[in-house]
Amino acid sequence: MAETDMRRFDGVAVVGAGAAGVSAAVEAARLGARVLILEASGRAGGVVRLAHEVRNFPGGARTGAGIAEMFGAQVVQWGIPLERRLVKSVTAGAGRVVLADGGGWALEAAAAVVATGTAPVMPEIPGMPASFGQDSGVFSSACSALAGIPPSSAAVIGGFDVAFDQARLLAGRGVATCVLCRRRVPAAPPWLVEAARTEGVAILSGLEVSKVCGRAGEWRLETAGSGGMADGPVPVVESVVIAVGRKPVLPVMDCGASPLVRVAGDALGRPGRYLSAAMADGCLAVRDLLCGGVSNGGLR
Repeated sequence: MAETDMRRFDGVAVVGAGAAGVSAAVEAARLGARVLILEASGRAGGVVRLAHEVRNFPGGARTGAGIAEMFGAQVVQWGIPLERRLVKSVTAGAGRVVLADGGGWALEAAAAVVATGTAPVMPEIPGMPASFGQDSGVFSSACSALAGIPPSSAAVIGGFDVAFDQARLLAGRGVATCVLCRRRVPAAPPWLVEAARTEGVAILSGLEVSKVCGRAGEWRLETAGSGGMADGPVPVVESVVIAVGRKPVLPVMDCGASPLVRVAGDALGRPGRYLSAAMADGCLAVRDLLCGGVSNGGLR
């Protein structure tokens, strides 16, 4: 077993650089605490970077990439160090928190905020590949489907906001796109459904995908109908984008009820995910640590 390279950091370690993580880090810096961000991708922004358009964010409609860059600019503005690091475990005890990557690296911090967000869910549909990627031709986002050589056609499975947002992104890049939604009336806001339709997305509602046949580049989706309102038949498509939900992603946590660790943002697993709620979570988590769980004098 390799020796562990243990560093000591007398401040707040924030795991994750999405909306909650960046907000937590900025709030910690604003309150005068030392802070360090550990982010698996190495850049700030989080999953919002994948969004085509965000309308429920202060300041009006923006692209997800634009919001992600704003978060990155905040990190730079406050001089917060951000390290590329996939934290796999968080252990609290004896007045310290140890964060480790499972490969010999570890950080001993005074406190930690875990804001690791969510990961896409792969639906259990017969014939569906076990994993996302270019090899399978099934993707977790429009951005990943468009990486490399863009497909000429794609089907998005899902009926909520993300499905229609991703369909708009694909259609805007010239991809013939349809959305398959098992509800007769999609759960996405009416303006978003209409925007997708106006931009050329075929909406096949009231259809549940019962089987997936074929391979990457030639997928045929078999459906079970429920008297839906389809814009046309289900086509054979090159790529499939899954947008049926996400689940919290957390490192292995051995913290009990430690006053030194807080979980914030989408990692909490609440139904409904909003940027504003995640940002508030991050701020409140840090304030709770600094005002209750940790002695301020040890962090500043």
